[in-house]
Amino acid sequence: MEMPDLNSTYKPPPIQCNGDRREFPTFFRVIPSDDYQVKAIAQLLQHFNWTWVGVVRGDHEYGRFALQGLLRELMGTGVCVAYQEMIPLLYDRQRALKIINVMQTSSARVVVVFSAEGELTPFLRDYMEQNVTGIQWIASEAWVTSSVFTGSEYYPFLGGTIGFGIRKGQIPDLRDYLMTVDPWHYPSNALVQELWETLYGCSPNNTTGKTQLPPCTGHETLLEQHSAYMNTSSPRISYNVYKGVYAIAHSMHNLMHCKSGQGPFKNSSCADINNIYPWQVLVSVCSDSCPPGSRKAVRSGEPLCCFDCVPCDSGKISNETAVFLYYRNTPIVRVNNSELSFFILLSLTLCFLCALVFIGEPTDWSCMLRHTAFSITFSLCISCILGKTLVVLAAFTATRPGNNIMKWLGPKQQRVIIFSCTLVQVIICAAWLIAAPPFPSRNHEYQQPKIILECSVGSDLAFWCVLGYIGLLACLCFVLAFLARKLPGNFNEAKFITFSMLIFCAVWLAFIPAYVSSPGKFTVAVEIFAILASSFGLLLCLFAPKCYIILVKPEKNTKHHLMGKEK
Repeated sequence: MEMPDLNSTYKPPPIQCNGDRREFPTFFRVIPSDDYQVKAIAQLLQHFNWTWVGVVRGDHEYGRFALQGLLRELMGTGVCVAYQEMIPLLYDRQRALKIINVMQTSSARVVVVFSAEGELTPFLRDYMEQNVTGIQWIASEAWVTSSVFTGSEYYPFLGGTIGFGIRKGQIPDLRDYLMTVDPWHYPSNALVQELWETLYGCSPNNTTGKTQLPPCTGHETLLEQHSAYMNTSSPRISYNVYKGVYAIAHSMHNLMHCKSGQGPFKNSSCADINNIYPWQVLVSVCSDSCPPGSRKAVRSGEPLCCFDCVPCDSGKISNETAVFLYYRNTPIVRVNNSELSFFILLSLTLCFLCALVFIGEPTDWSCMLRHTAFSITFSLCISCILGKTLVVLAAFTATRPGNNIMKWLGPKQQRVIIFSCTLVQVIICAAWLIAAPPFPSRNHEYQQPKIILECSVGSDLAFWCVLGYIGLLACLCFVLAFLARKLPGNFNEAKFITFSMLIFCAVWLAFIPAYVSSPGKFTVAVEIFAILASSFGLLLCLFAPKCYIILVKPEKNTKHHLMGKEK
């Protein structure tokens, strides 16, 4: 059989399981998914440094998906699979002997077996007849705990087998219940009929036609060799089924005892007990999530999952929408041109986000995106602030008789100003990318033993052009705002724009010498700091005073007060 190369690009498909929450939202497992078993076996092989192993599996979905999962988990771990063999579902002794020969002649002395008890039993008989020893078996859950393989005849061949079993536990009163099970109490249950035939060798329905067994008398005693049926000391599969059934039973019990108006569903309704949907039995929480405006209060002596919801202290939480958007119809937002304010908020959001592009290994695309995204977003932001400054100037100038300047600065004209100023930067960036775009480079001049990956700007002239254009917009905006800083009004927007431009210009003036003198990897840190510092400066200067009045001084949020007309 052709051996897989674990160093190749082959990637086995993922194990198909019904645990996909999107496709099967109400599916829950009685026992853990085989994915966990596969991961555990892969970790076991790595722990013991068993890097050369064989795999034997059964001819069924369990064996197929388990093998795929193991190959996926072993990729890149250094553990290689020497061979993959399959025990036929319809047992074939000749095929089994070929598999045993592969195991015997291979240098891999560790064998992982994904098989059920049924096909493995005859295989192990042939294996023992060939007297093969020296194999370290790694067993799947399906057969490692089977009582069939605990006999002394298997010990020389299976001694030292390692496997993972399902968690076991006690089931209260199970033995007493089994003592009451018989065909006469469960006449329509075919499984009970079959169990009776297996345990006692007689037919409980008093017919000898199909089974060729003598009729049962009803006074049969349990045979000693079948005493495993009554062994309820540590069941595994039965225990997990028991837990699953009781989980559903408790859910049904809670649904049946639901009080109208206090139910877990929409509008505190209860489920229709005669028409229960699967998702309705998923109701398992100690306490419901707290609504906005309230907080969790832990109950004394109870687990953390159980809590009460109490109202939050005054001023601790806001259960209302983003403040500026929520109060968009109030005078302070309307007087200061809400459309331009929202444009500035959007552009500032983009400015914060563009800092993320500077993080990570430089590539052709990231290097080009770094500087162009930064320059265009800041140009958009400053253009919006410039438009707002012009509107503030025009609004107070227009109060003079015969001055109709505001008709030249309506909403359409404001959008044209923003678009035109941003378009200039877009054209500069396009010319930069066409002529000499930024590219990833290796810097070995800063530290000789180390090579630092960084973005080269490509064209220094283009880089300083985009910075210079942003500086030109900022200076123009600063001059206009400075001229309007003493205009009348209790809330002078131009004054805050002046402060914001001062901070902005100060940050970027400090950036130039820091950028030029920053070696290697510190260049990126300087750029990110400048972007975030200037963005925070603009955000605080332009919007913090408005939010203060909206939230803390609502009595000043009137048109008369903002225009300075209140006495």
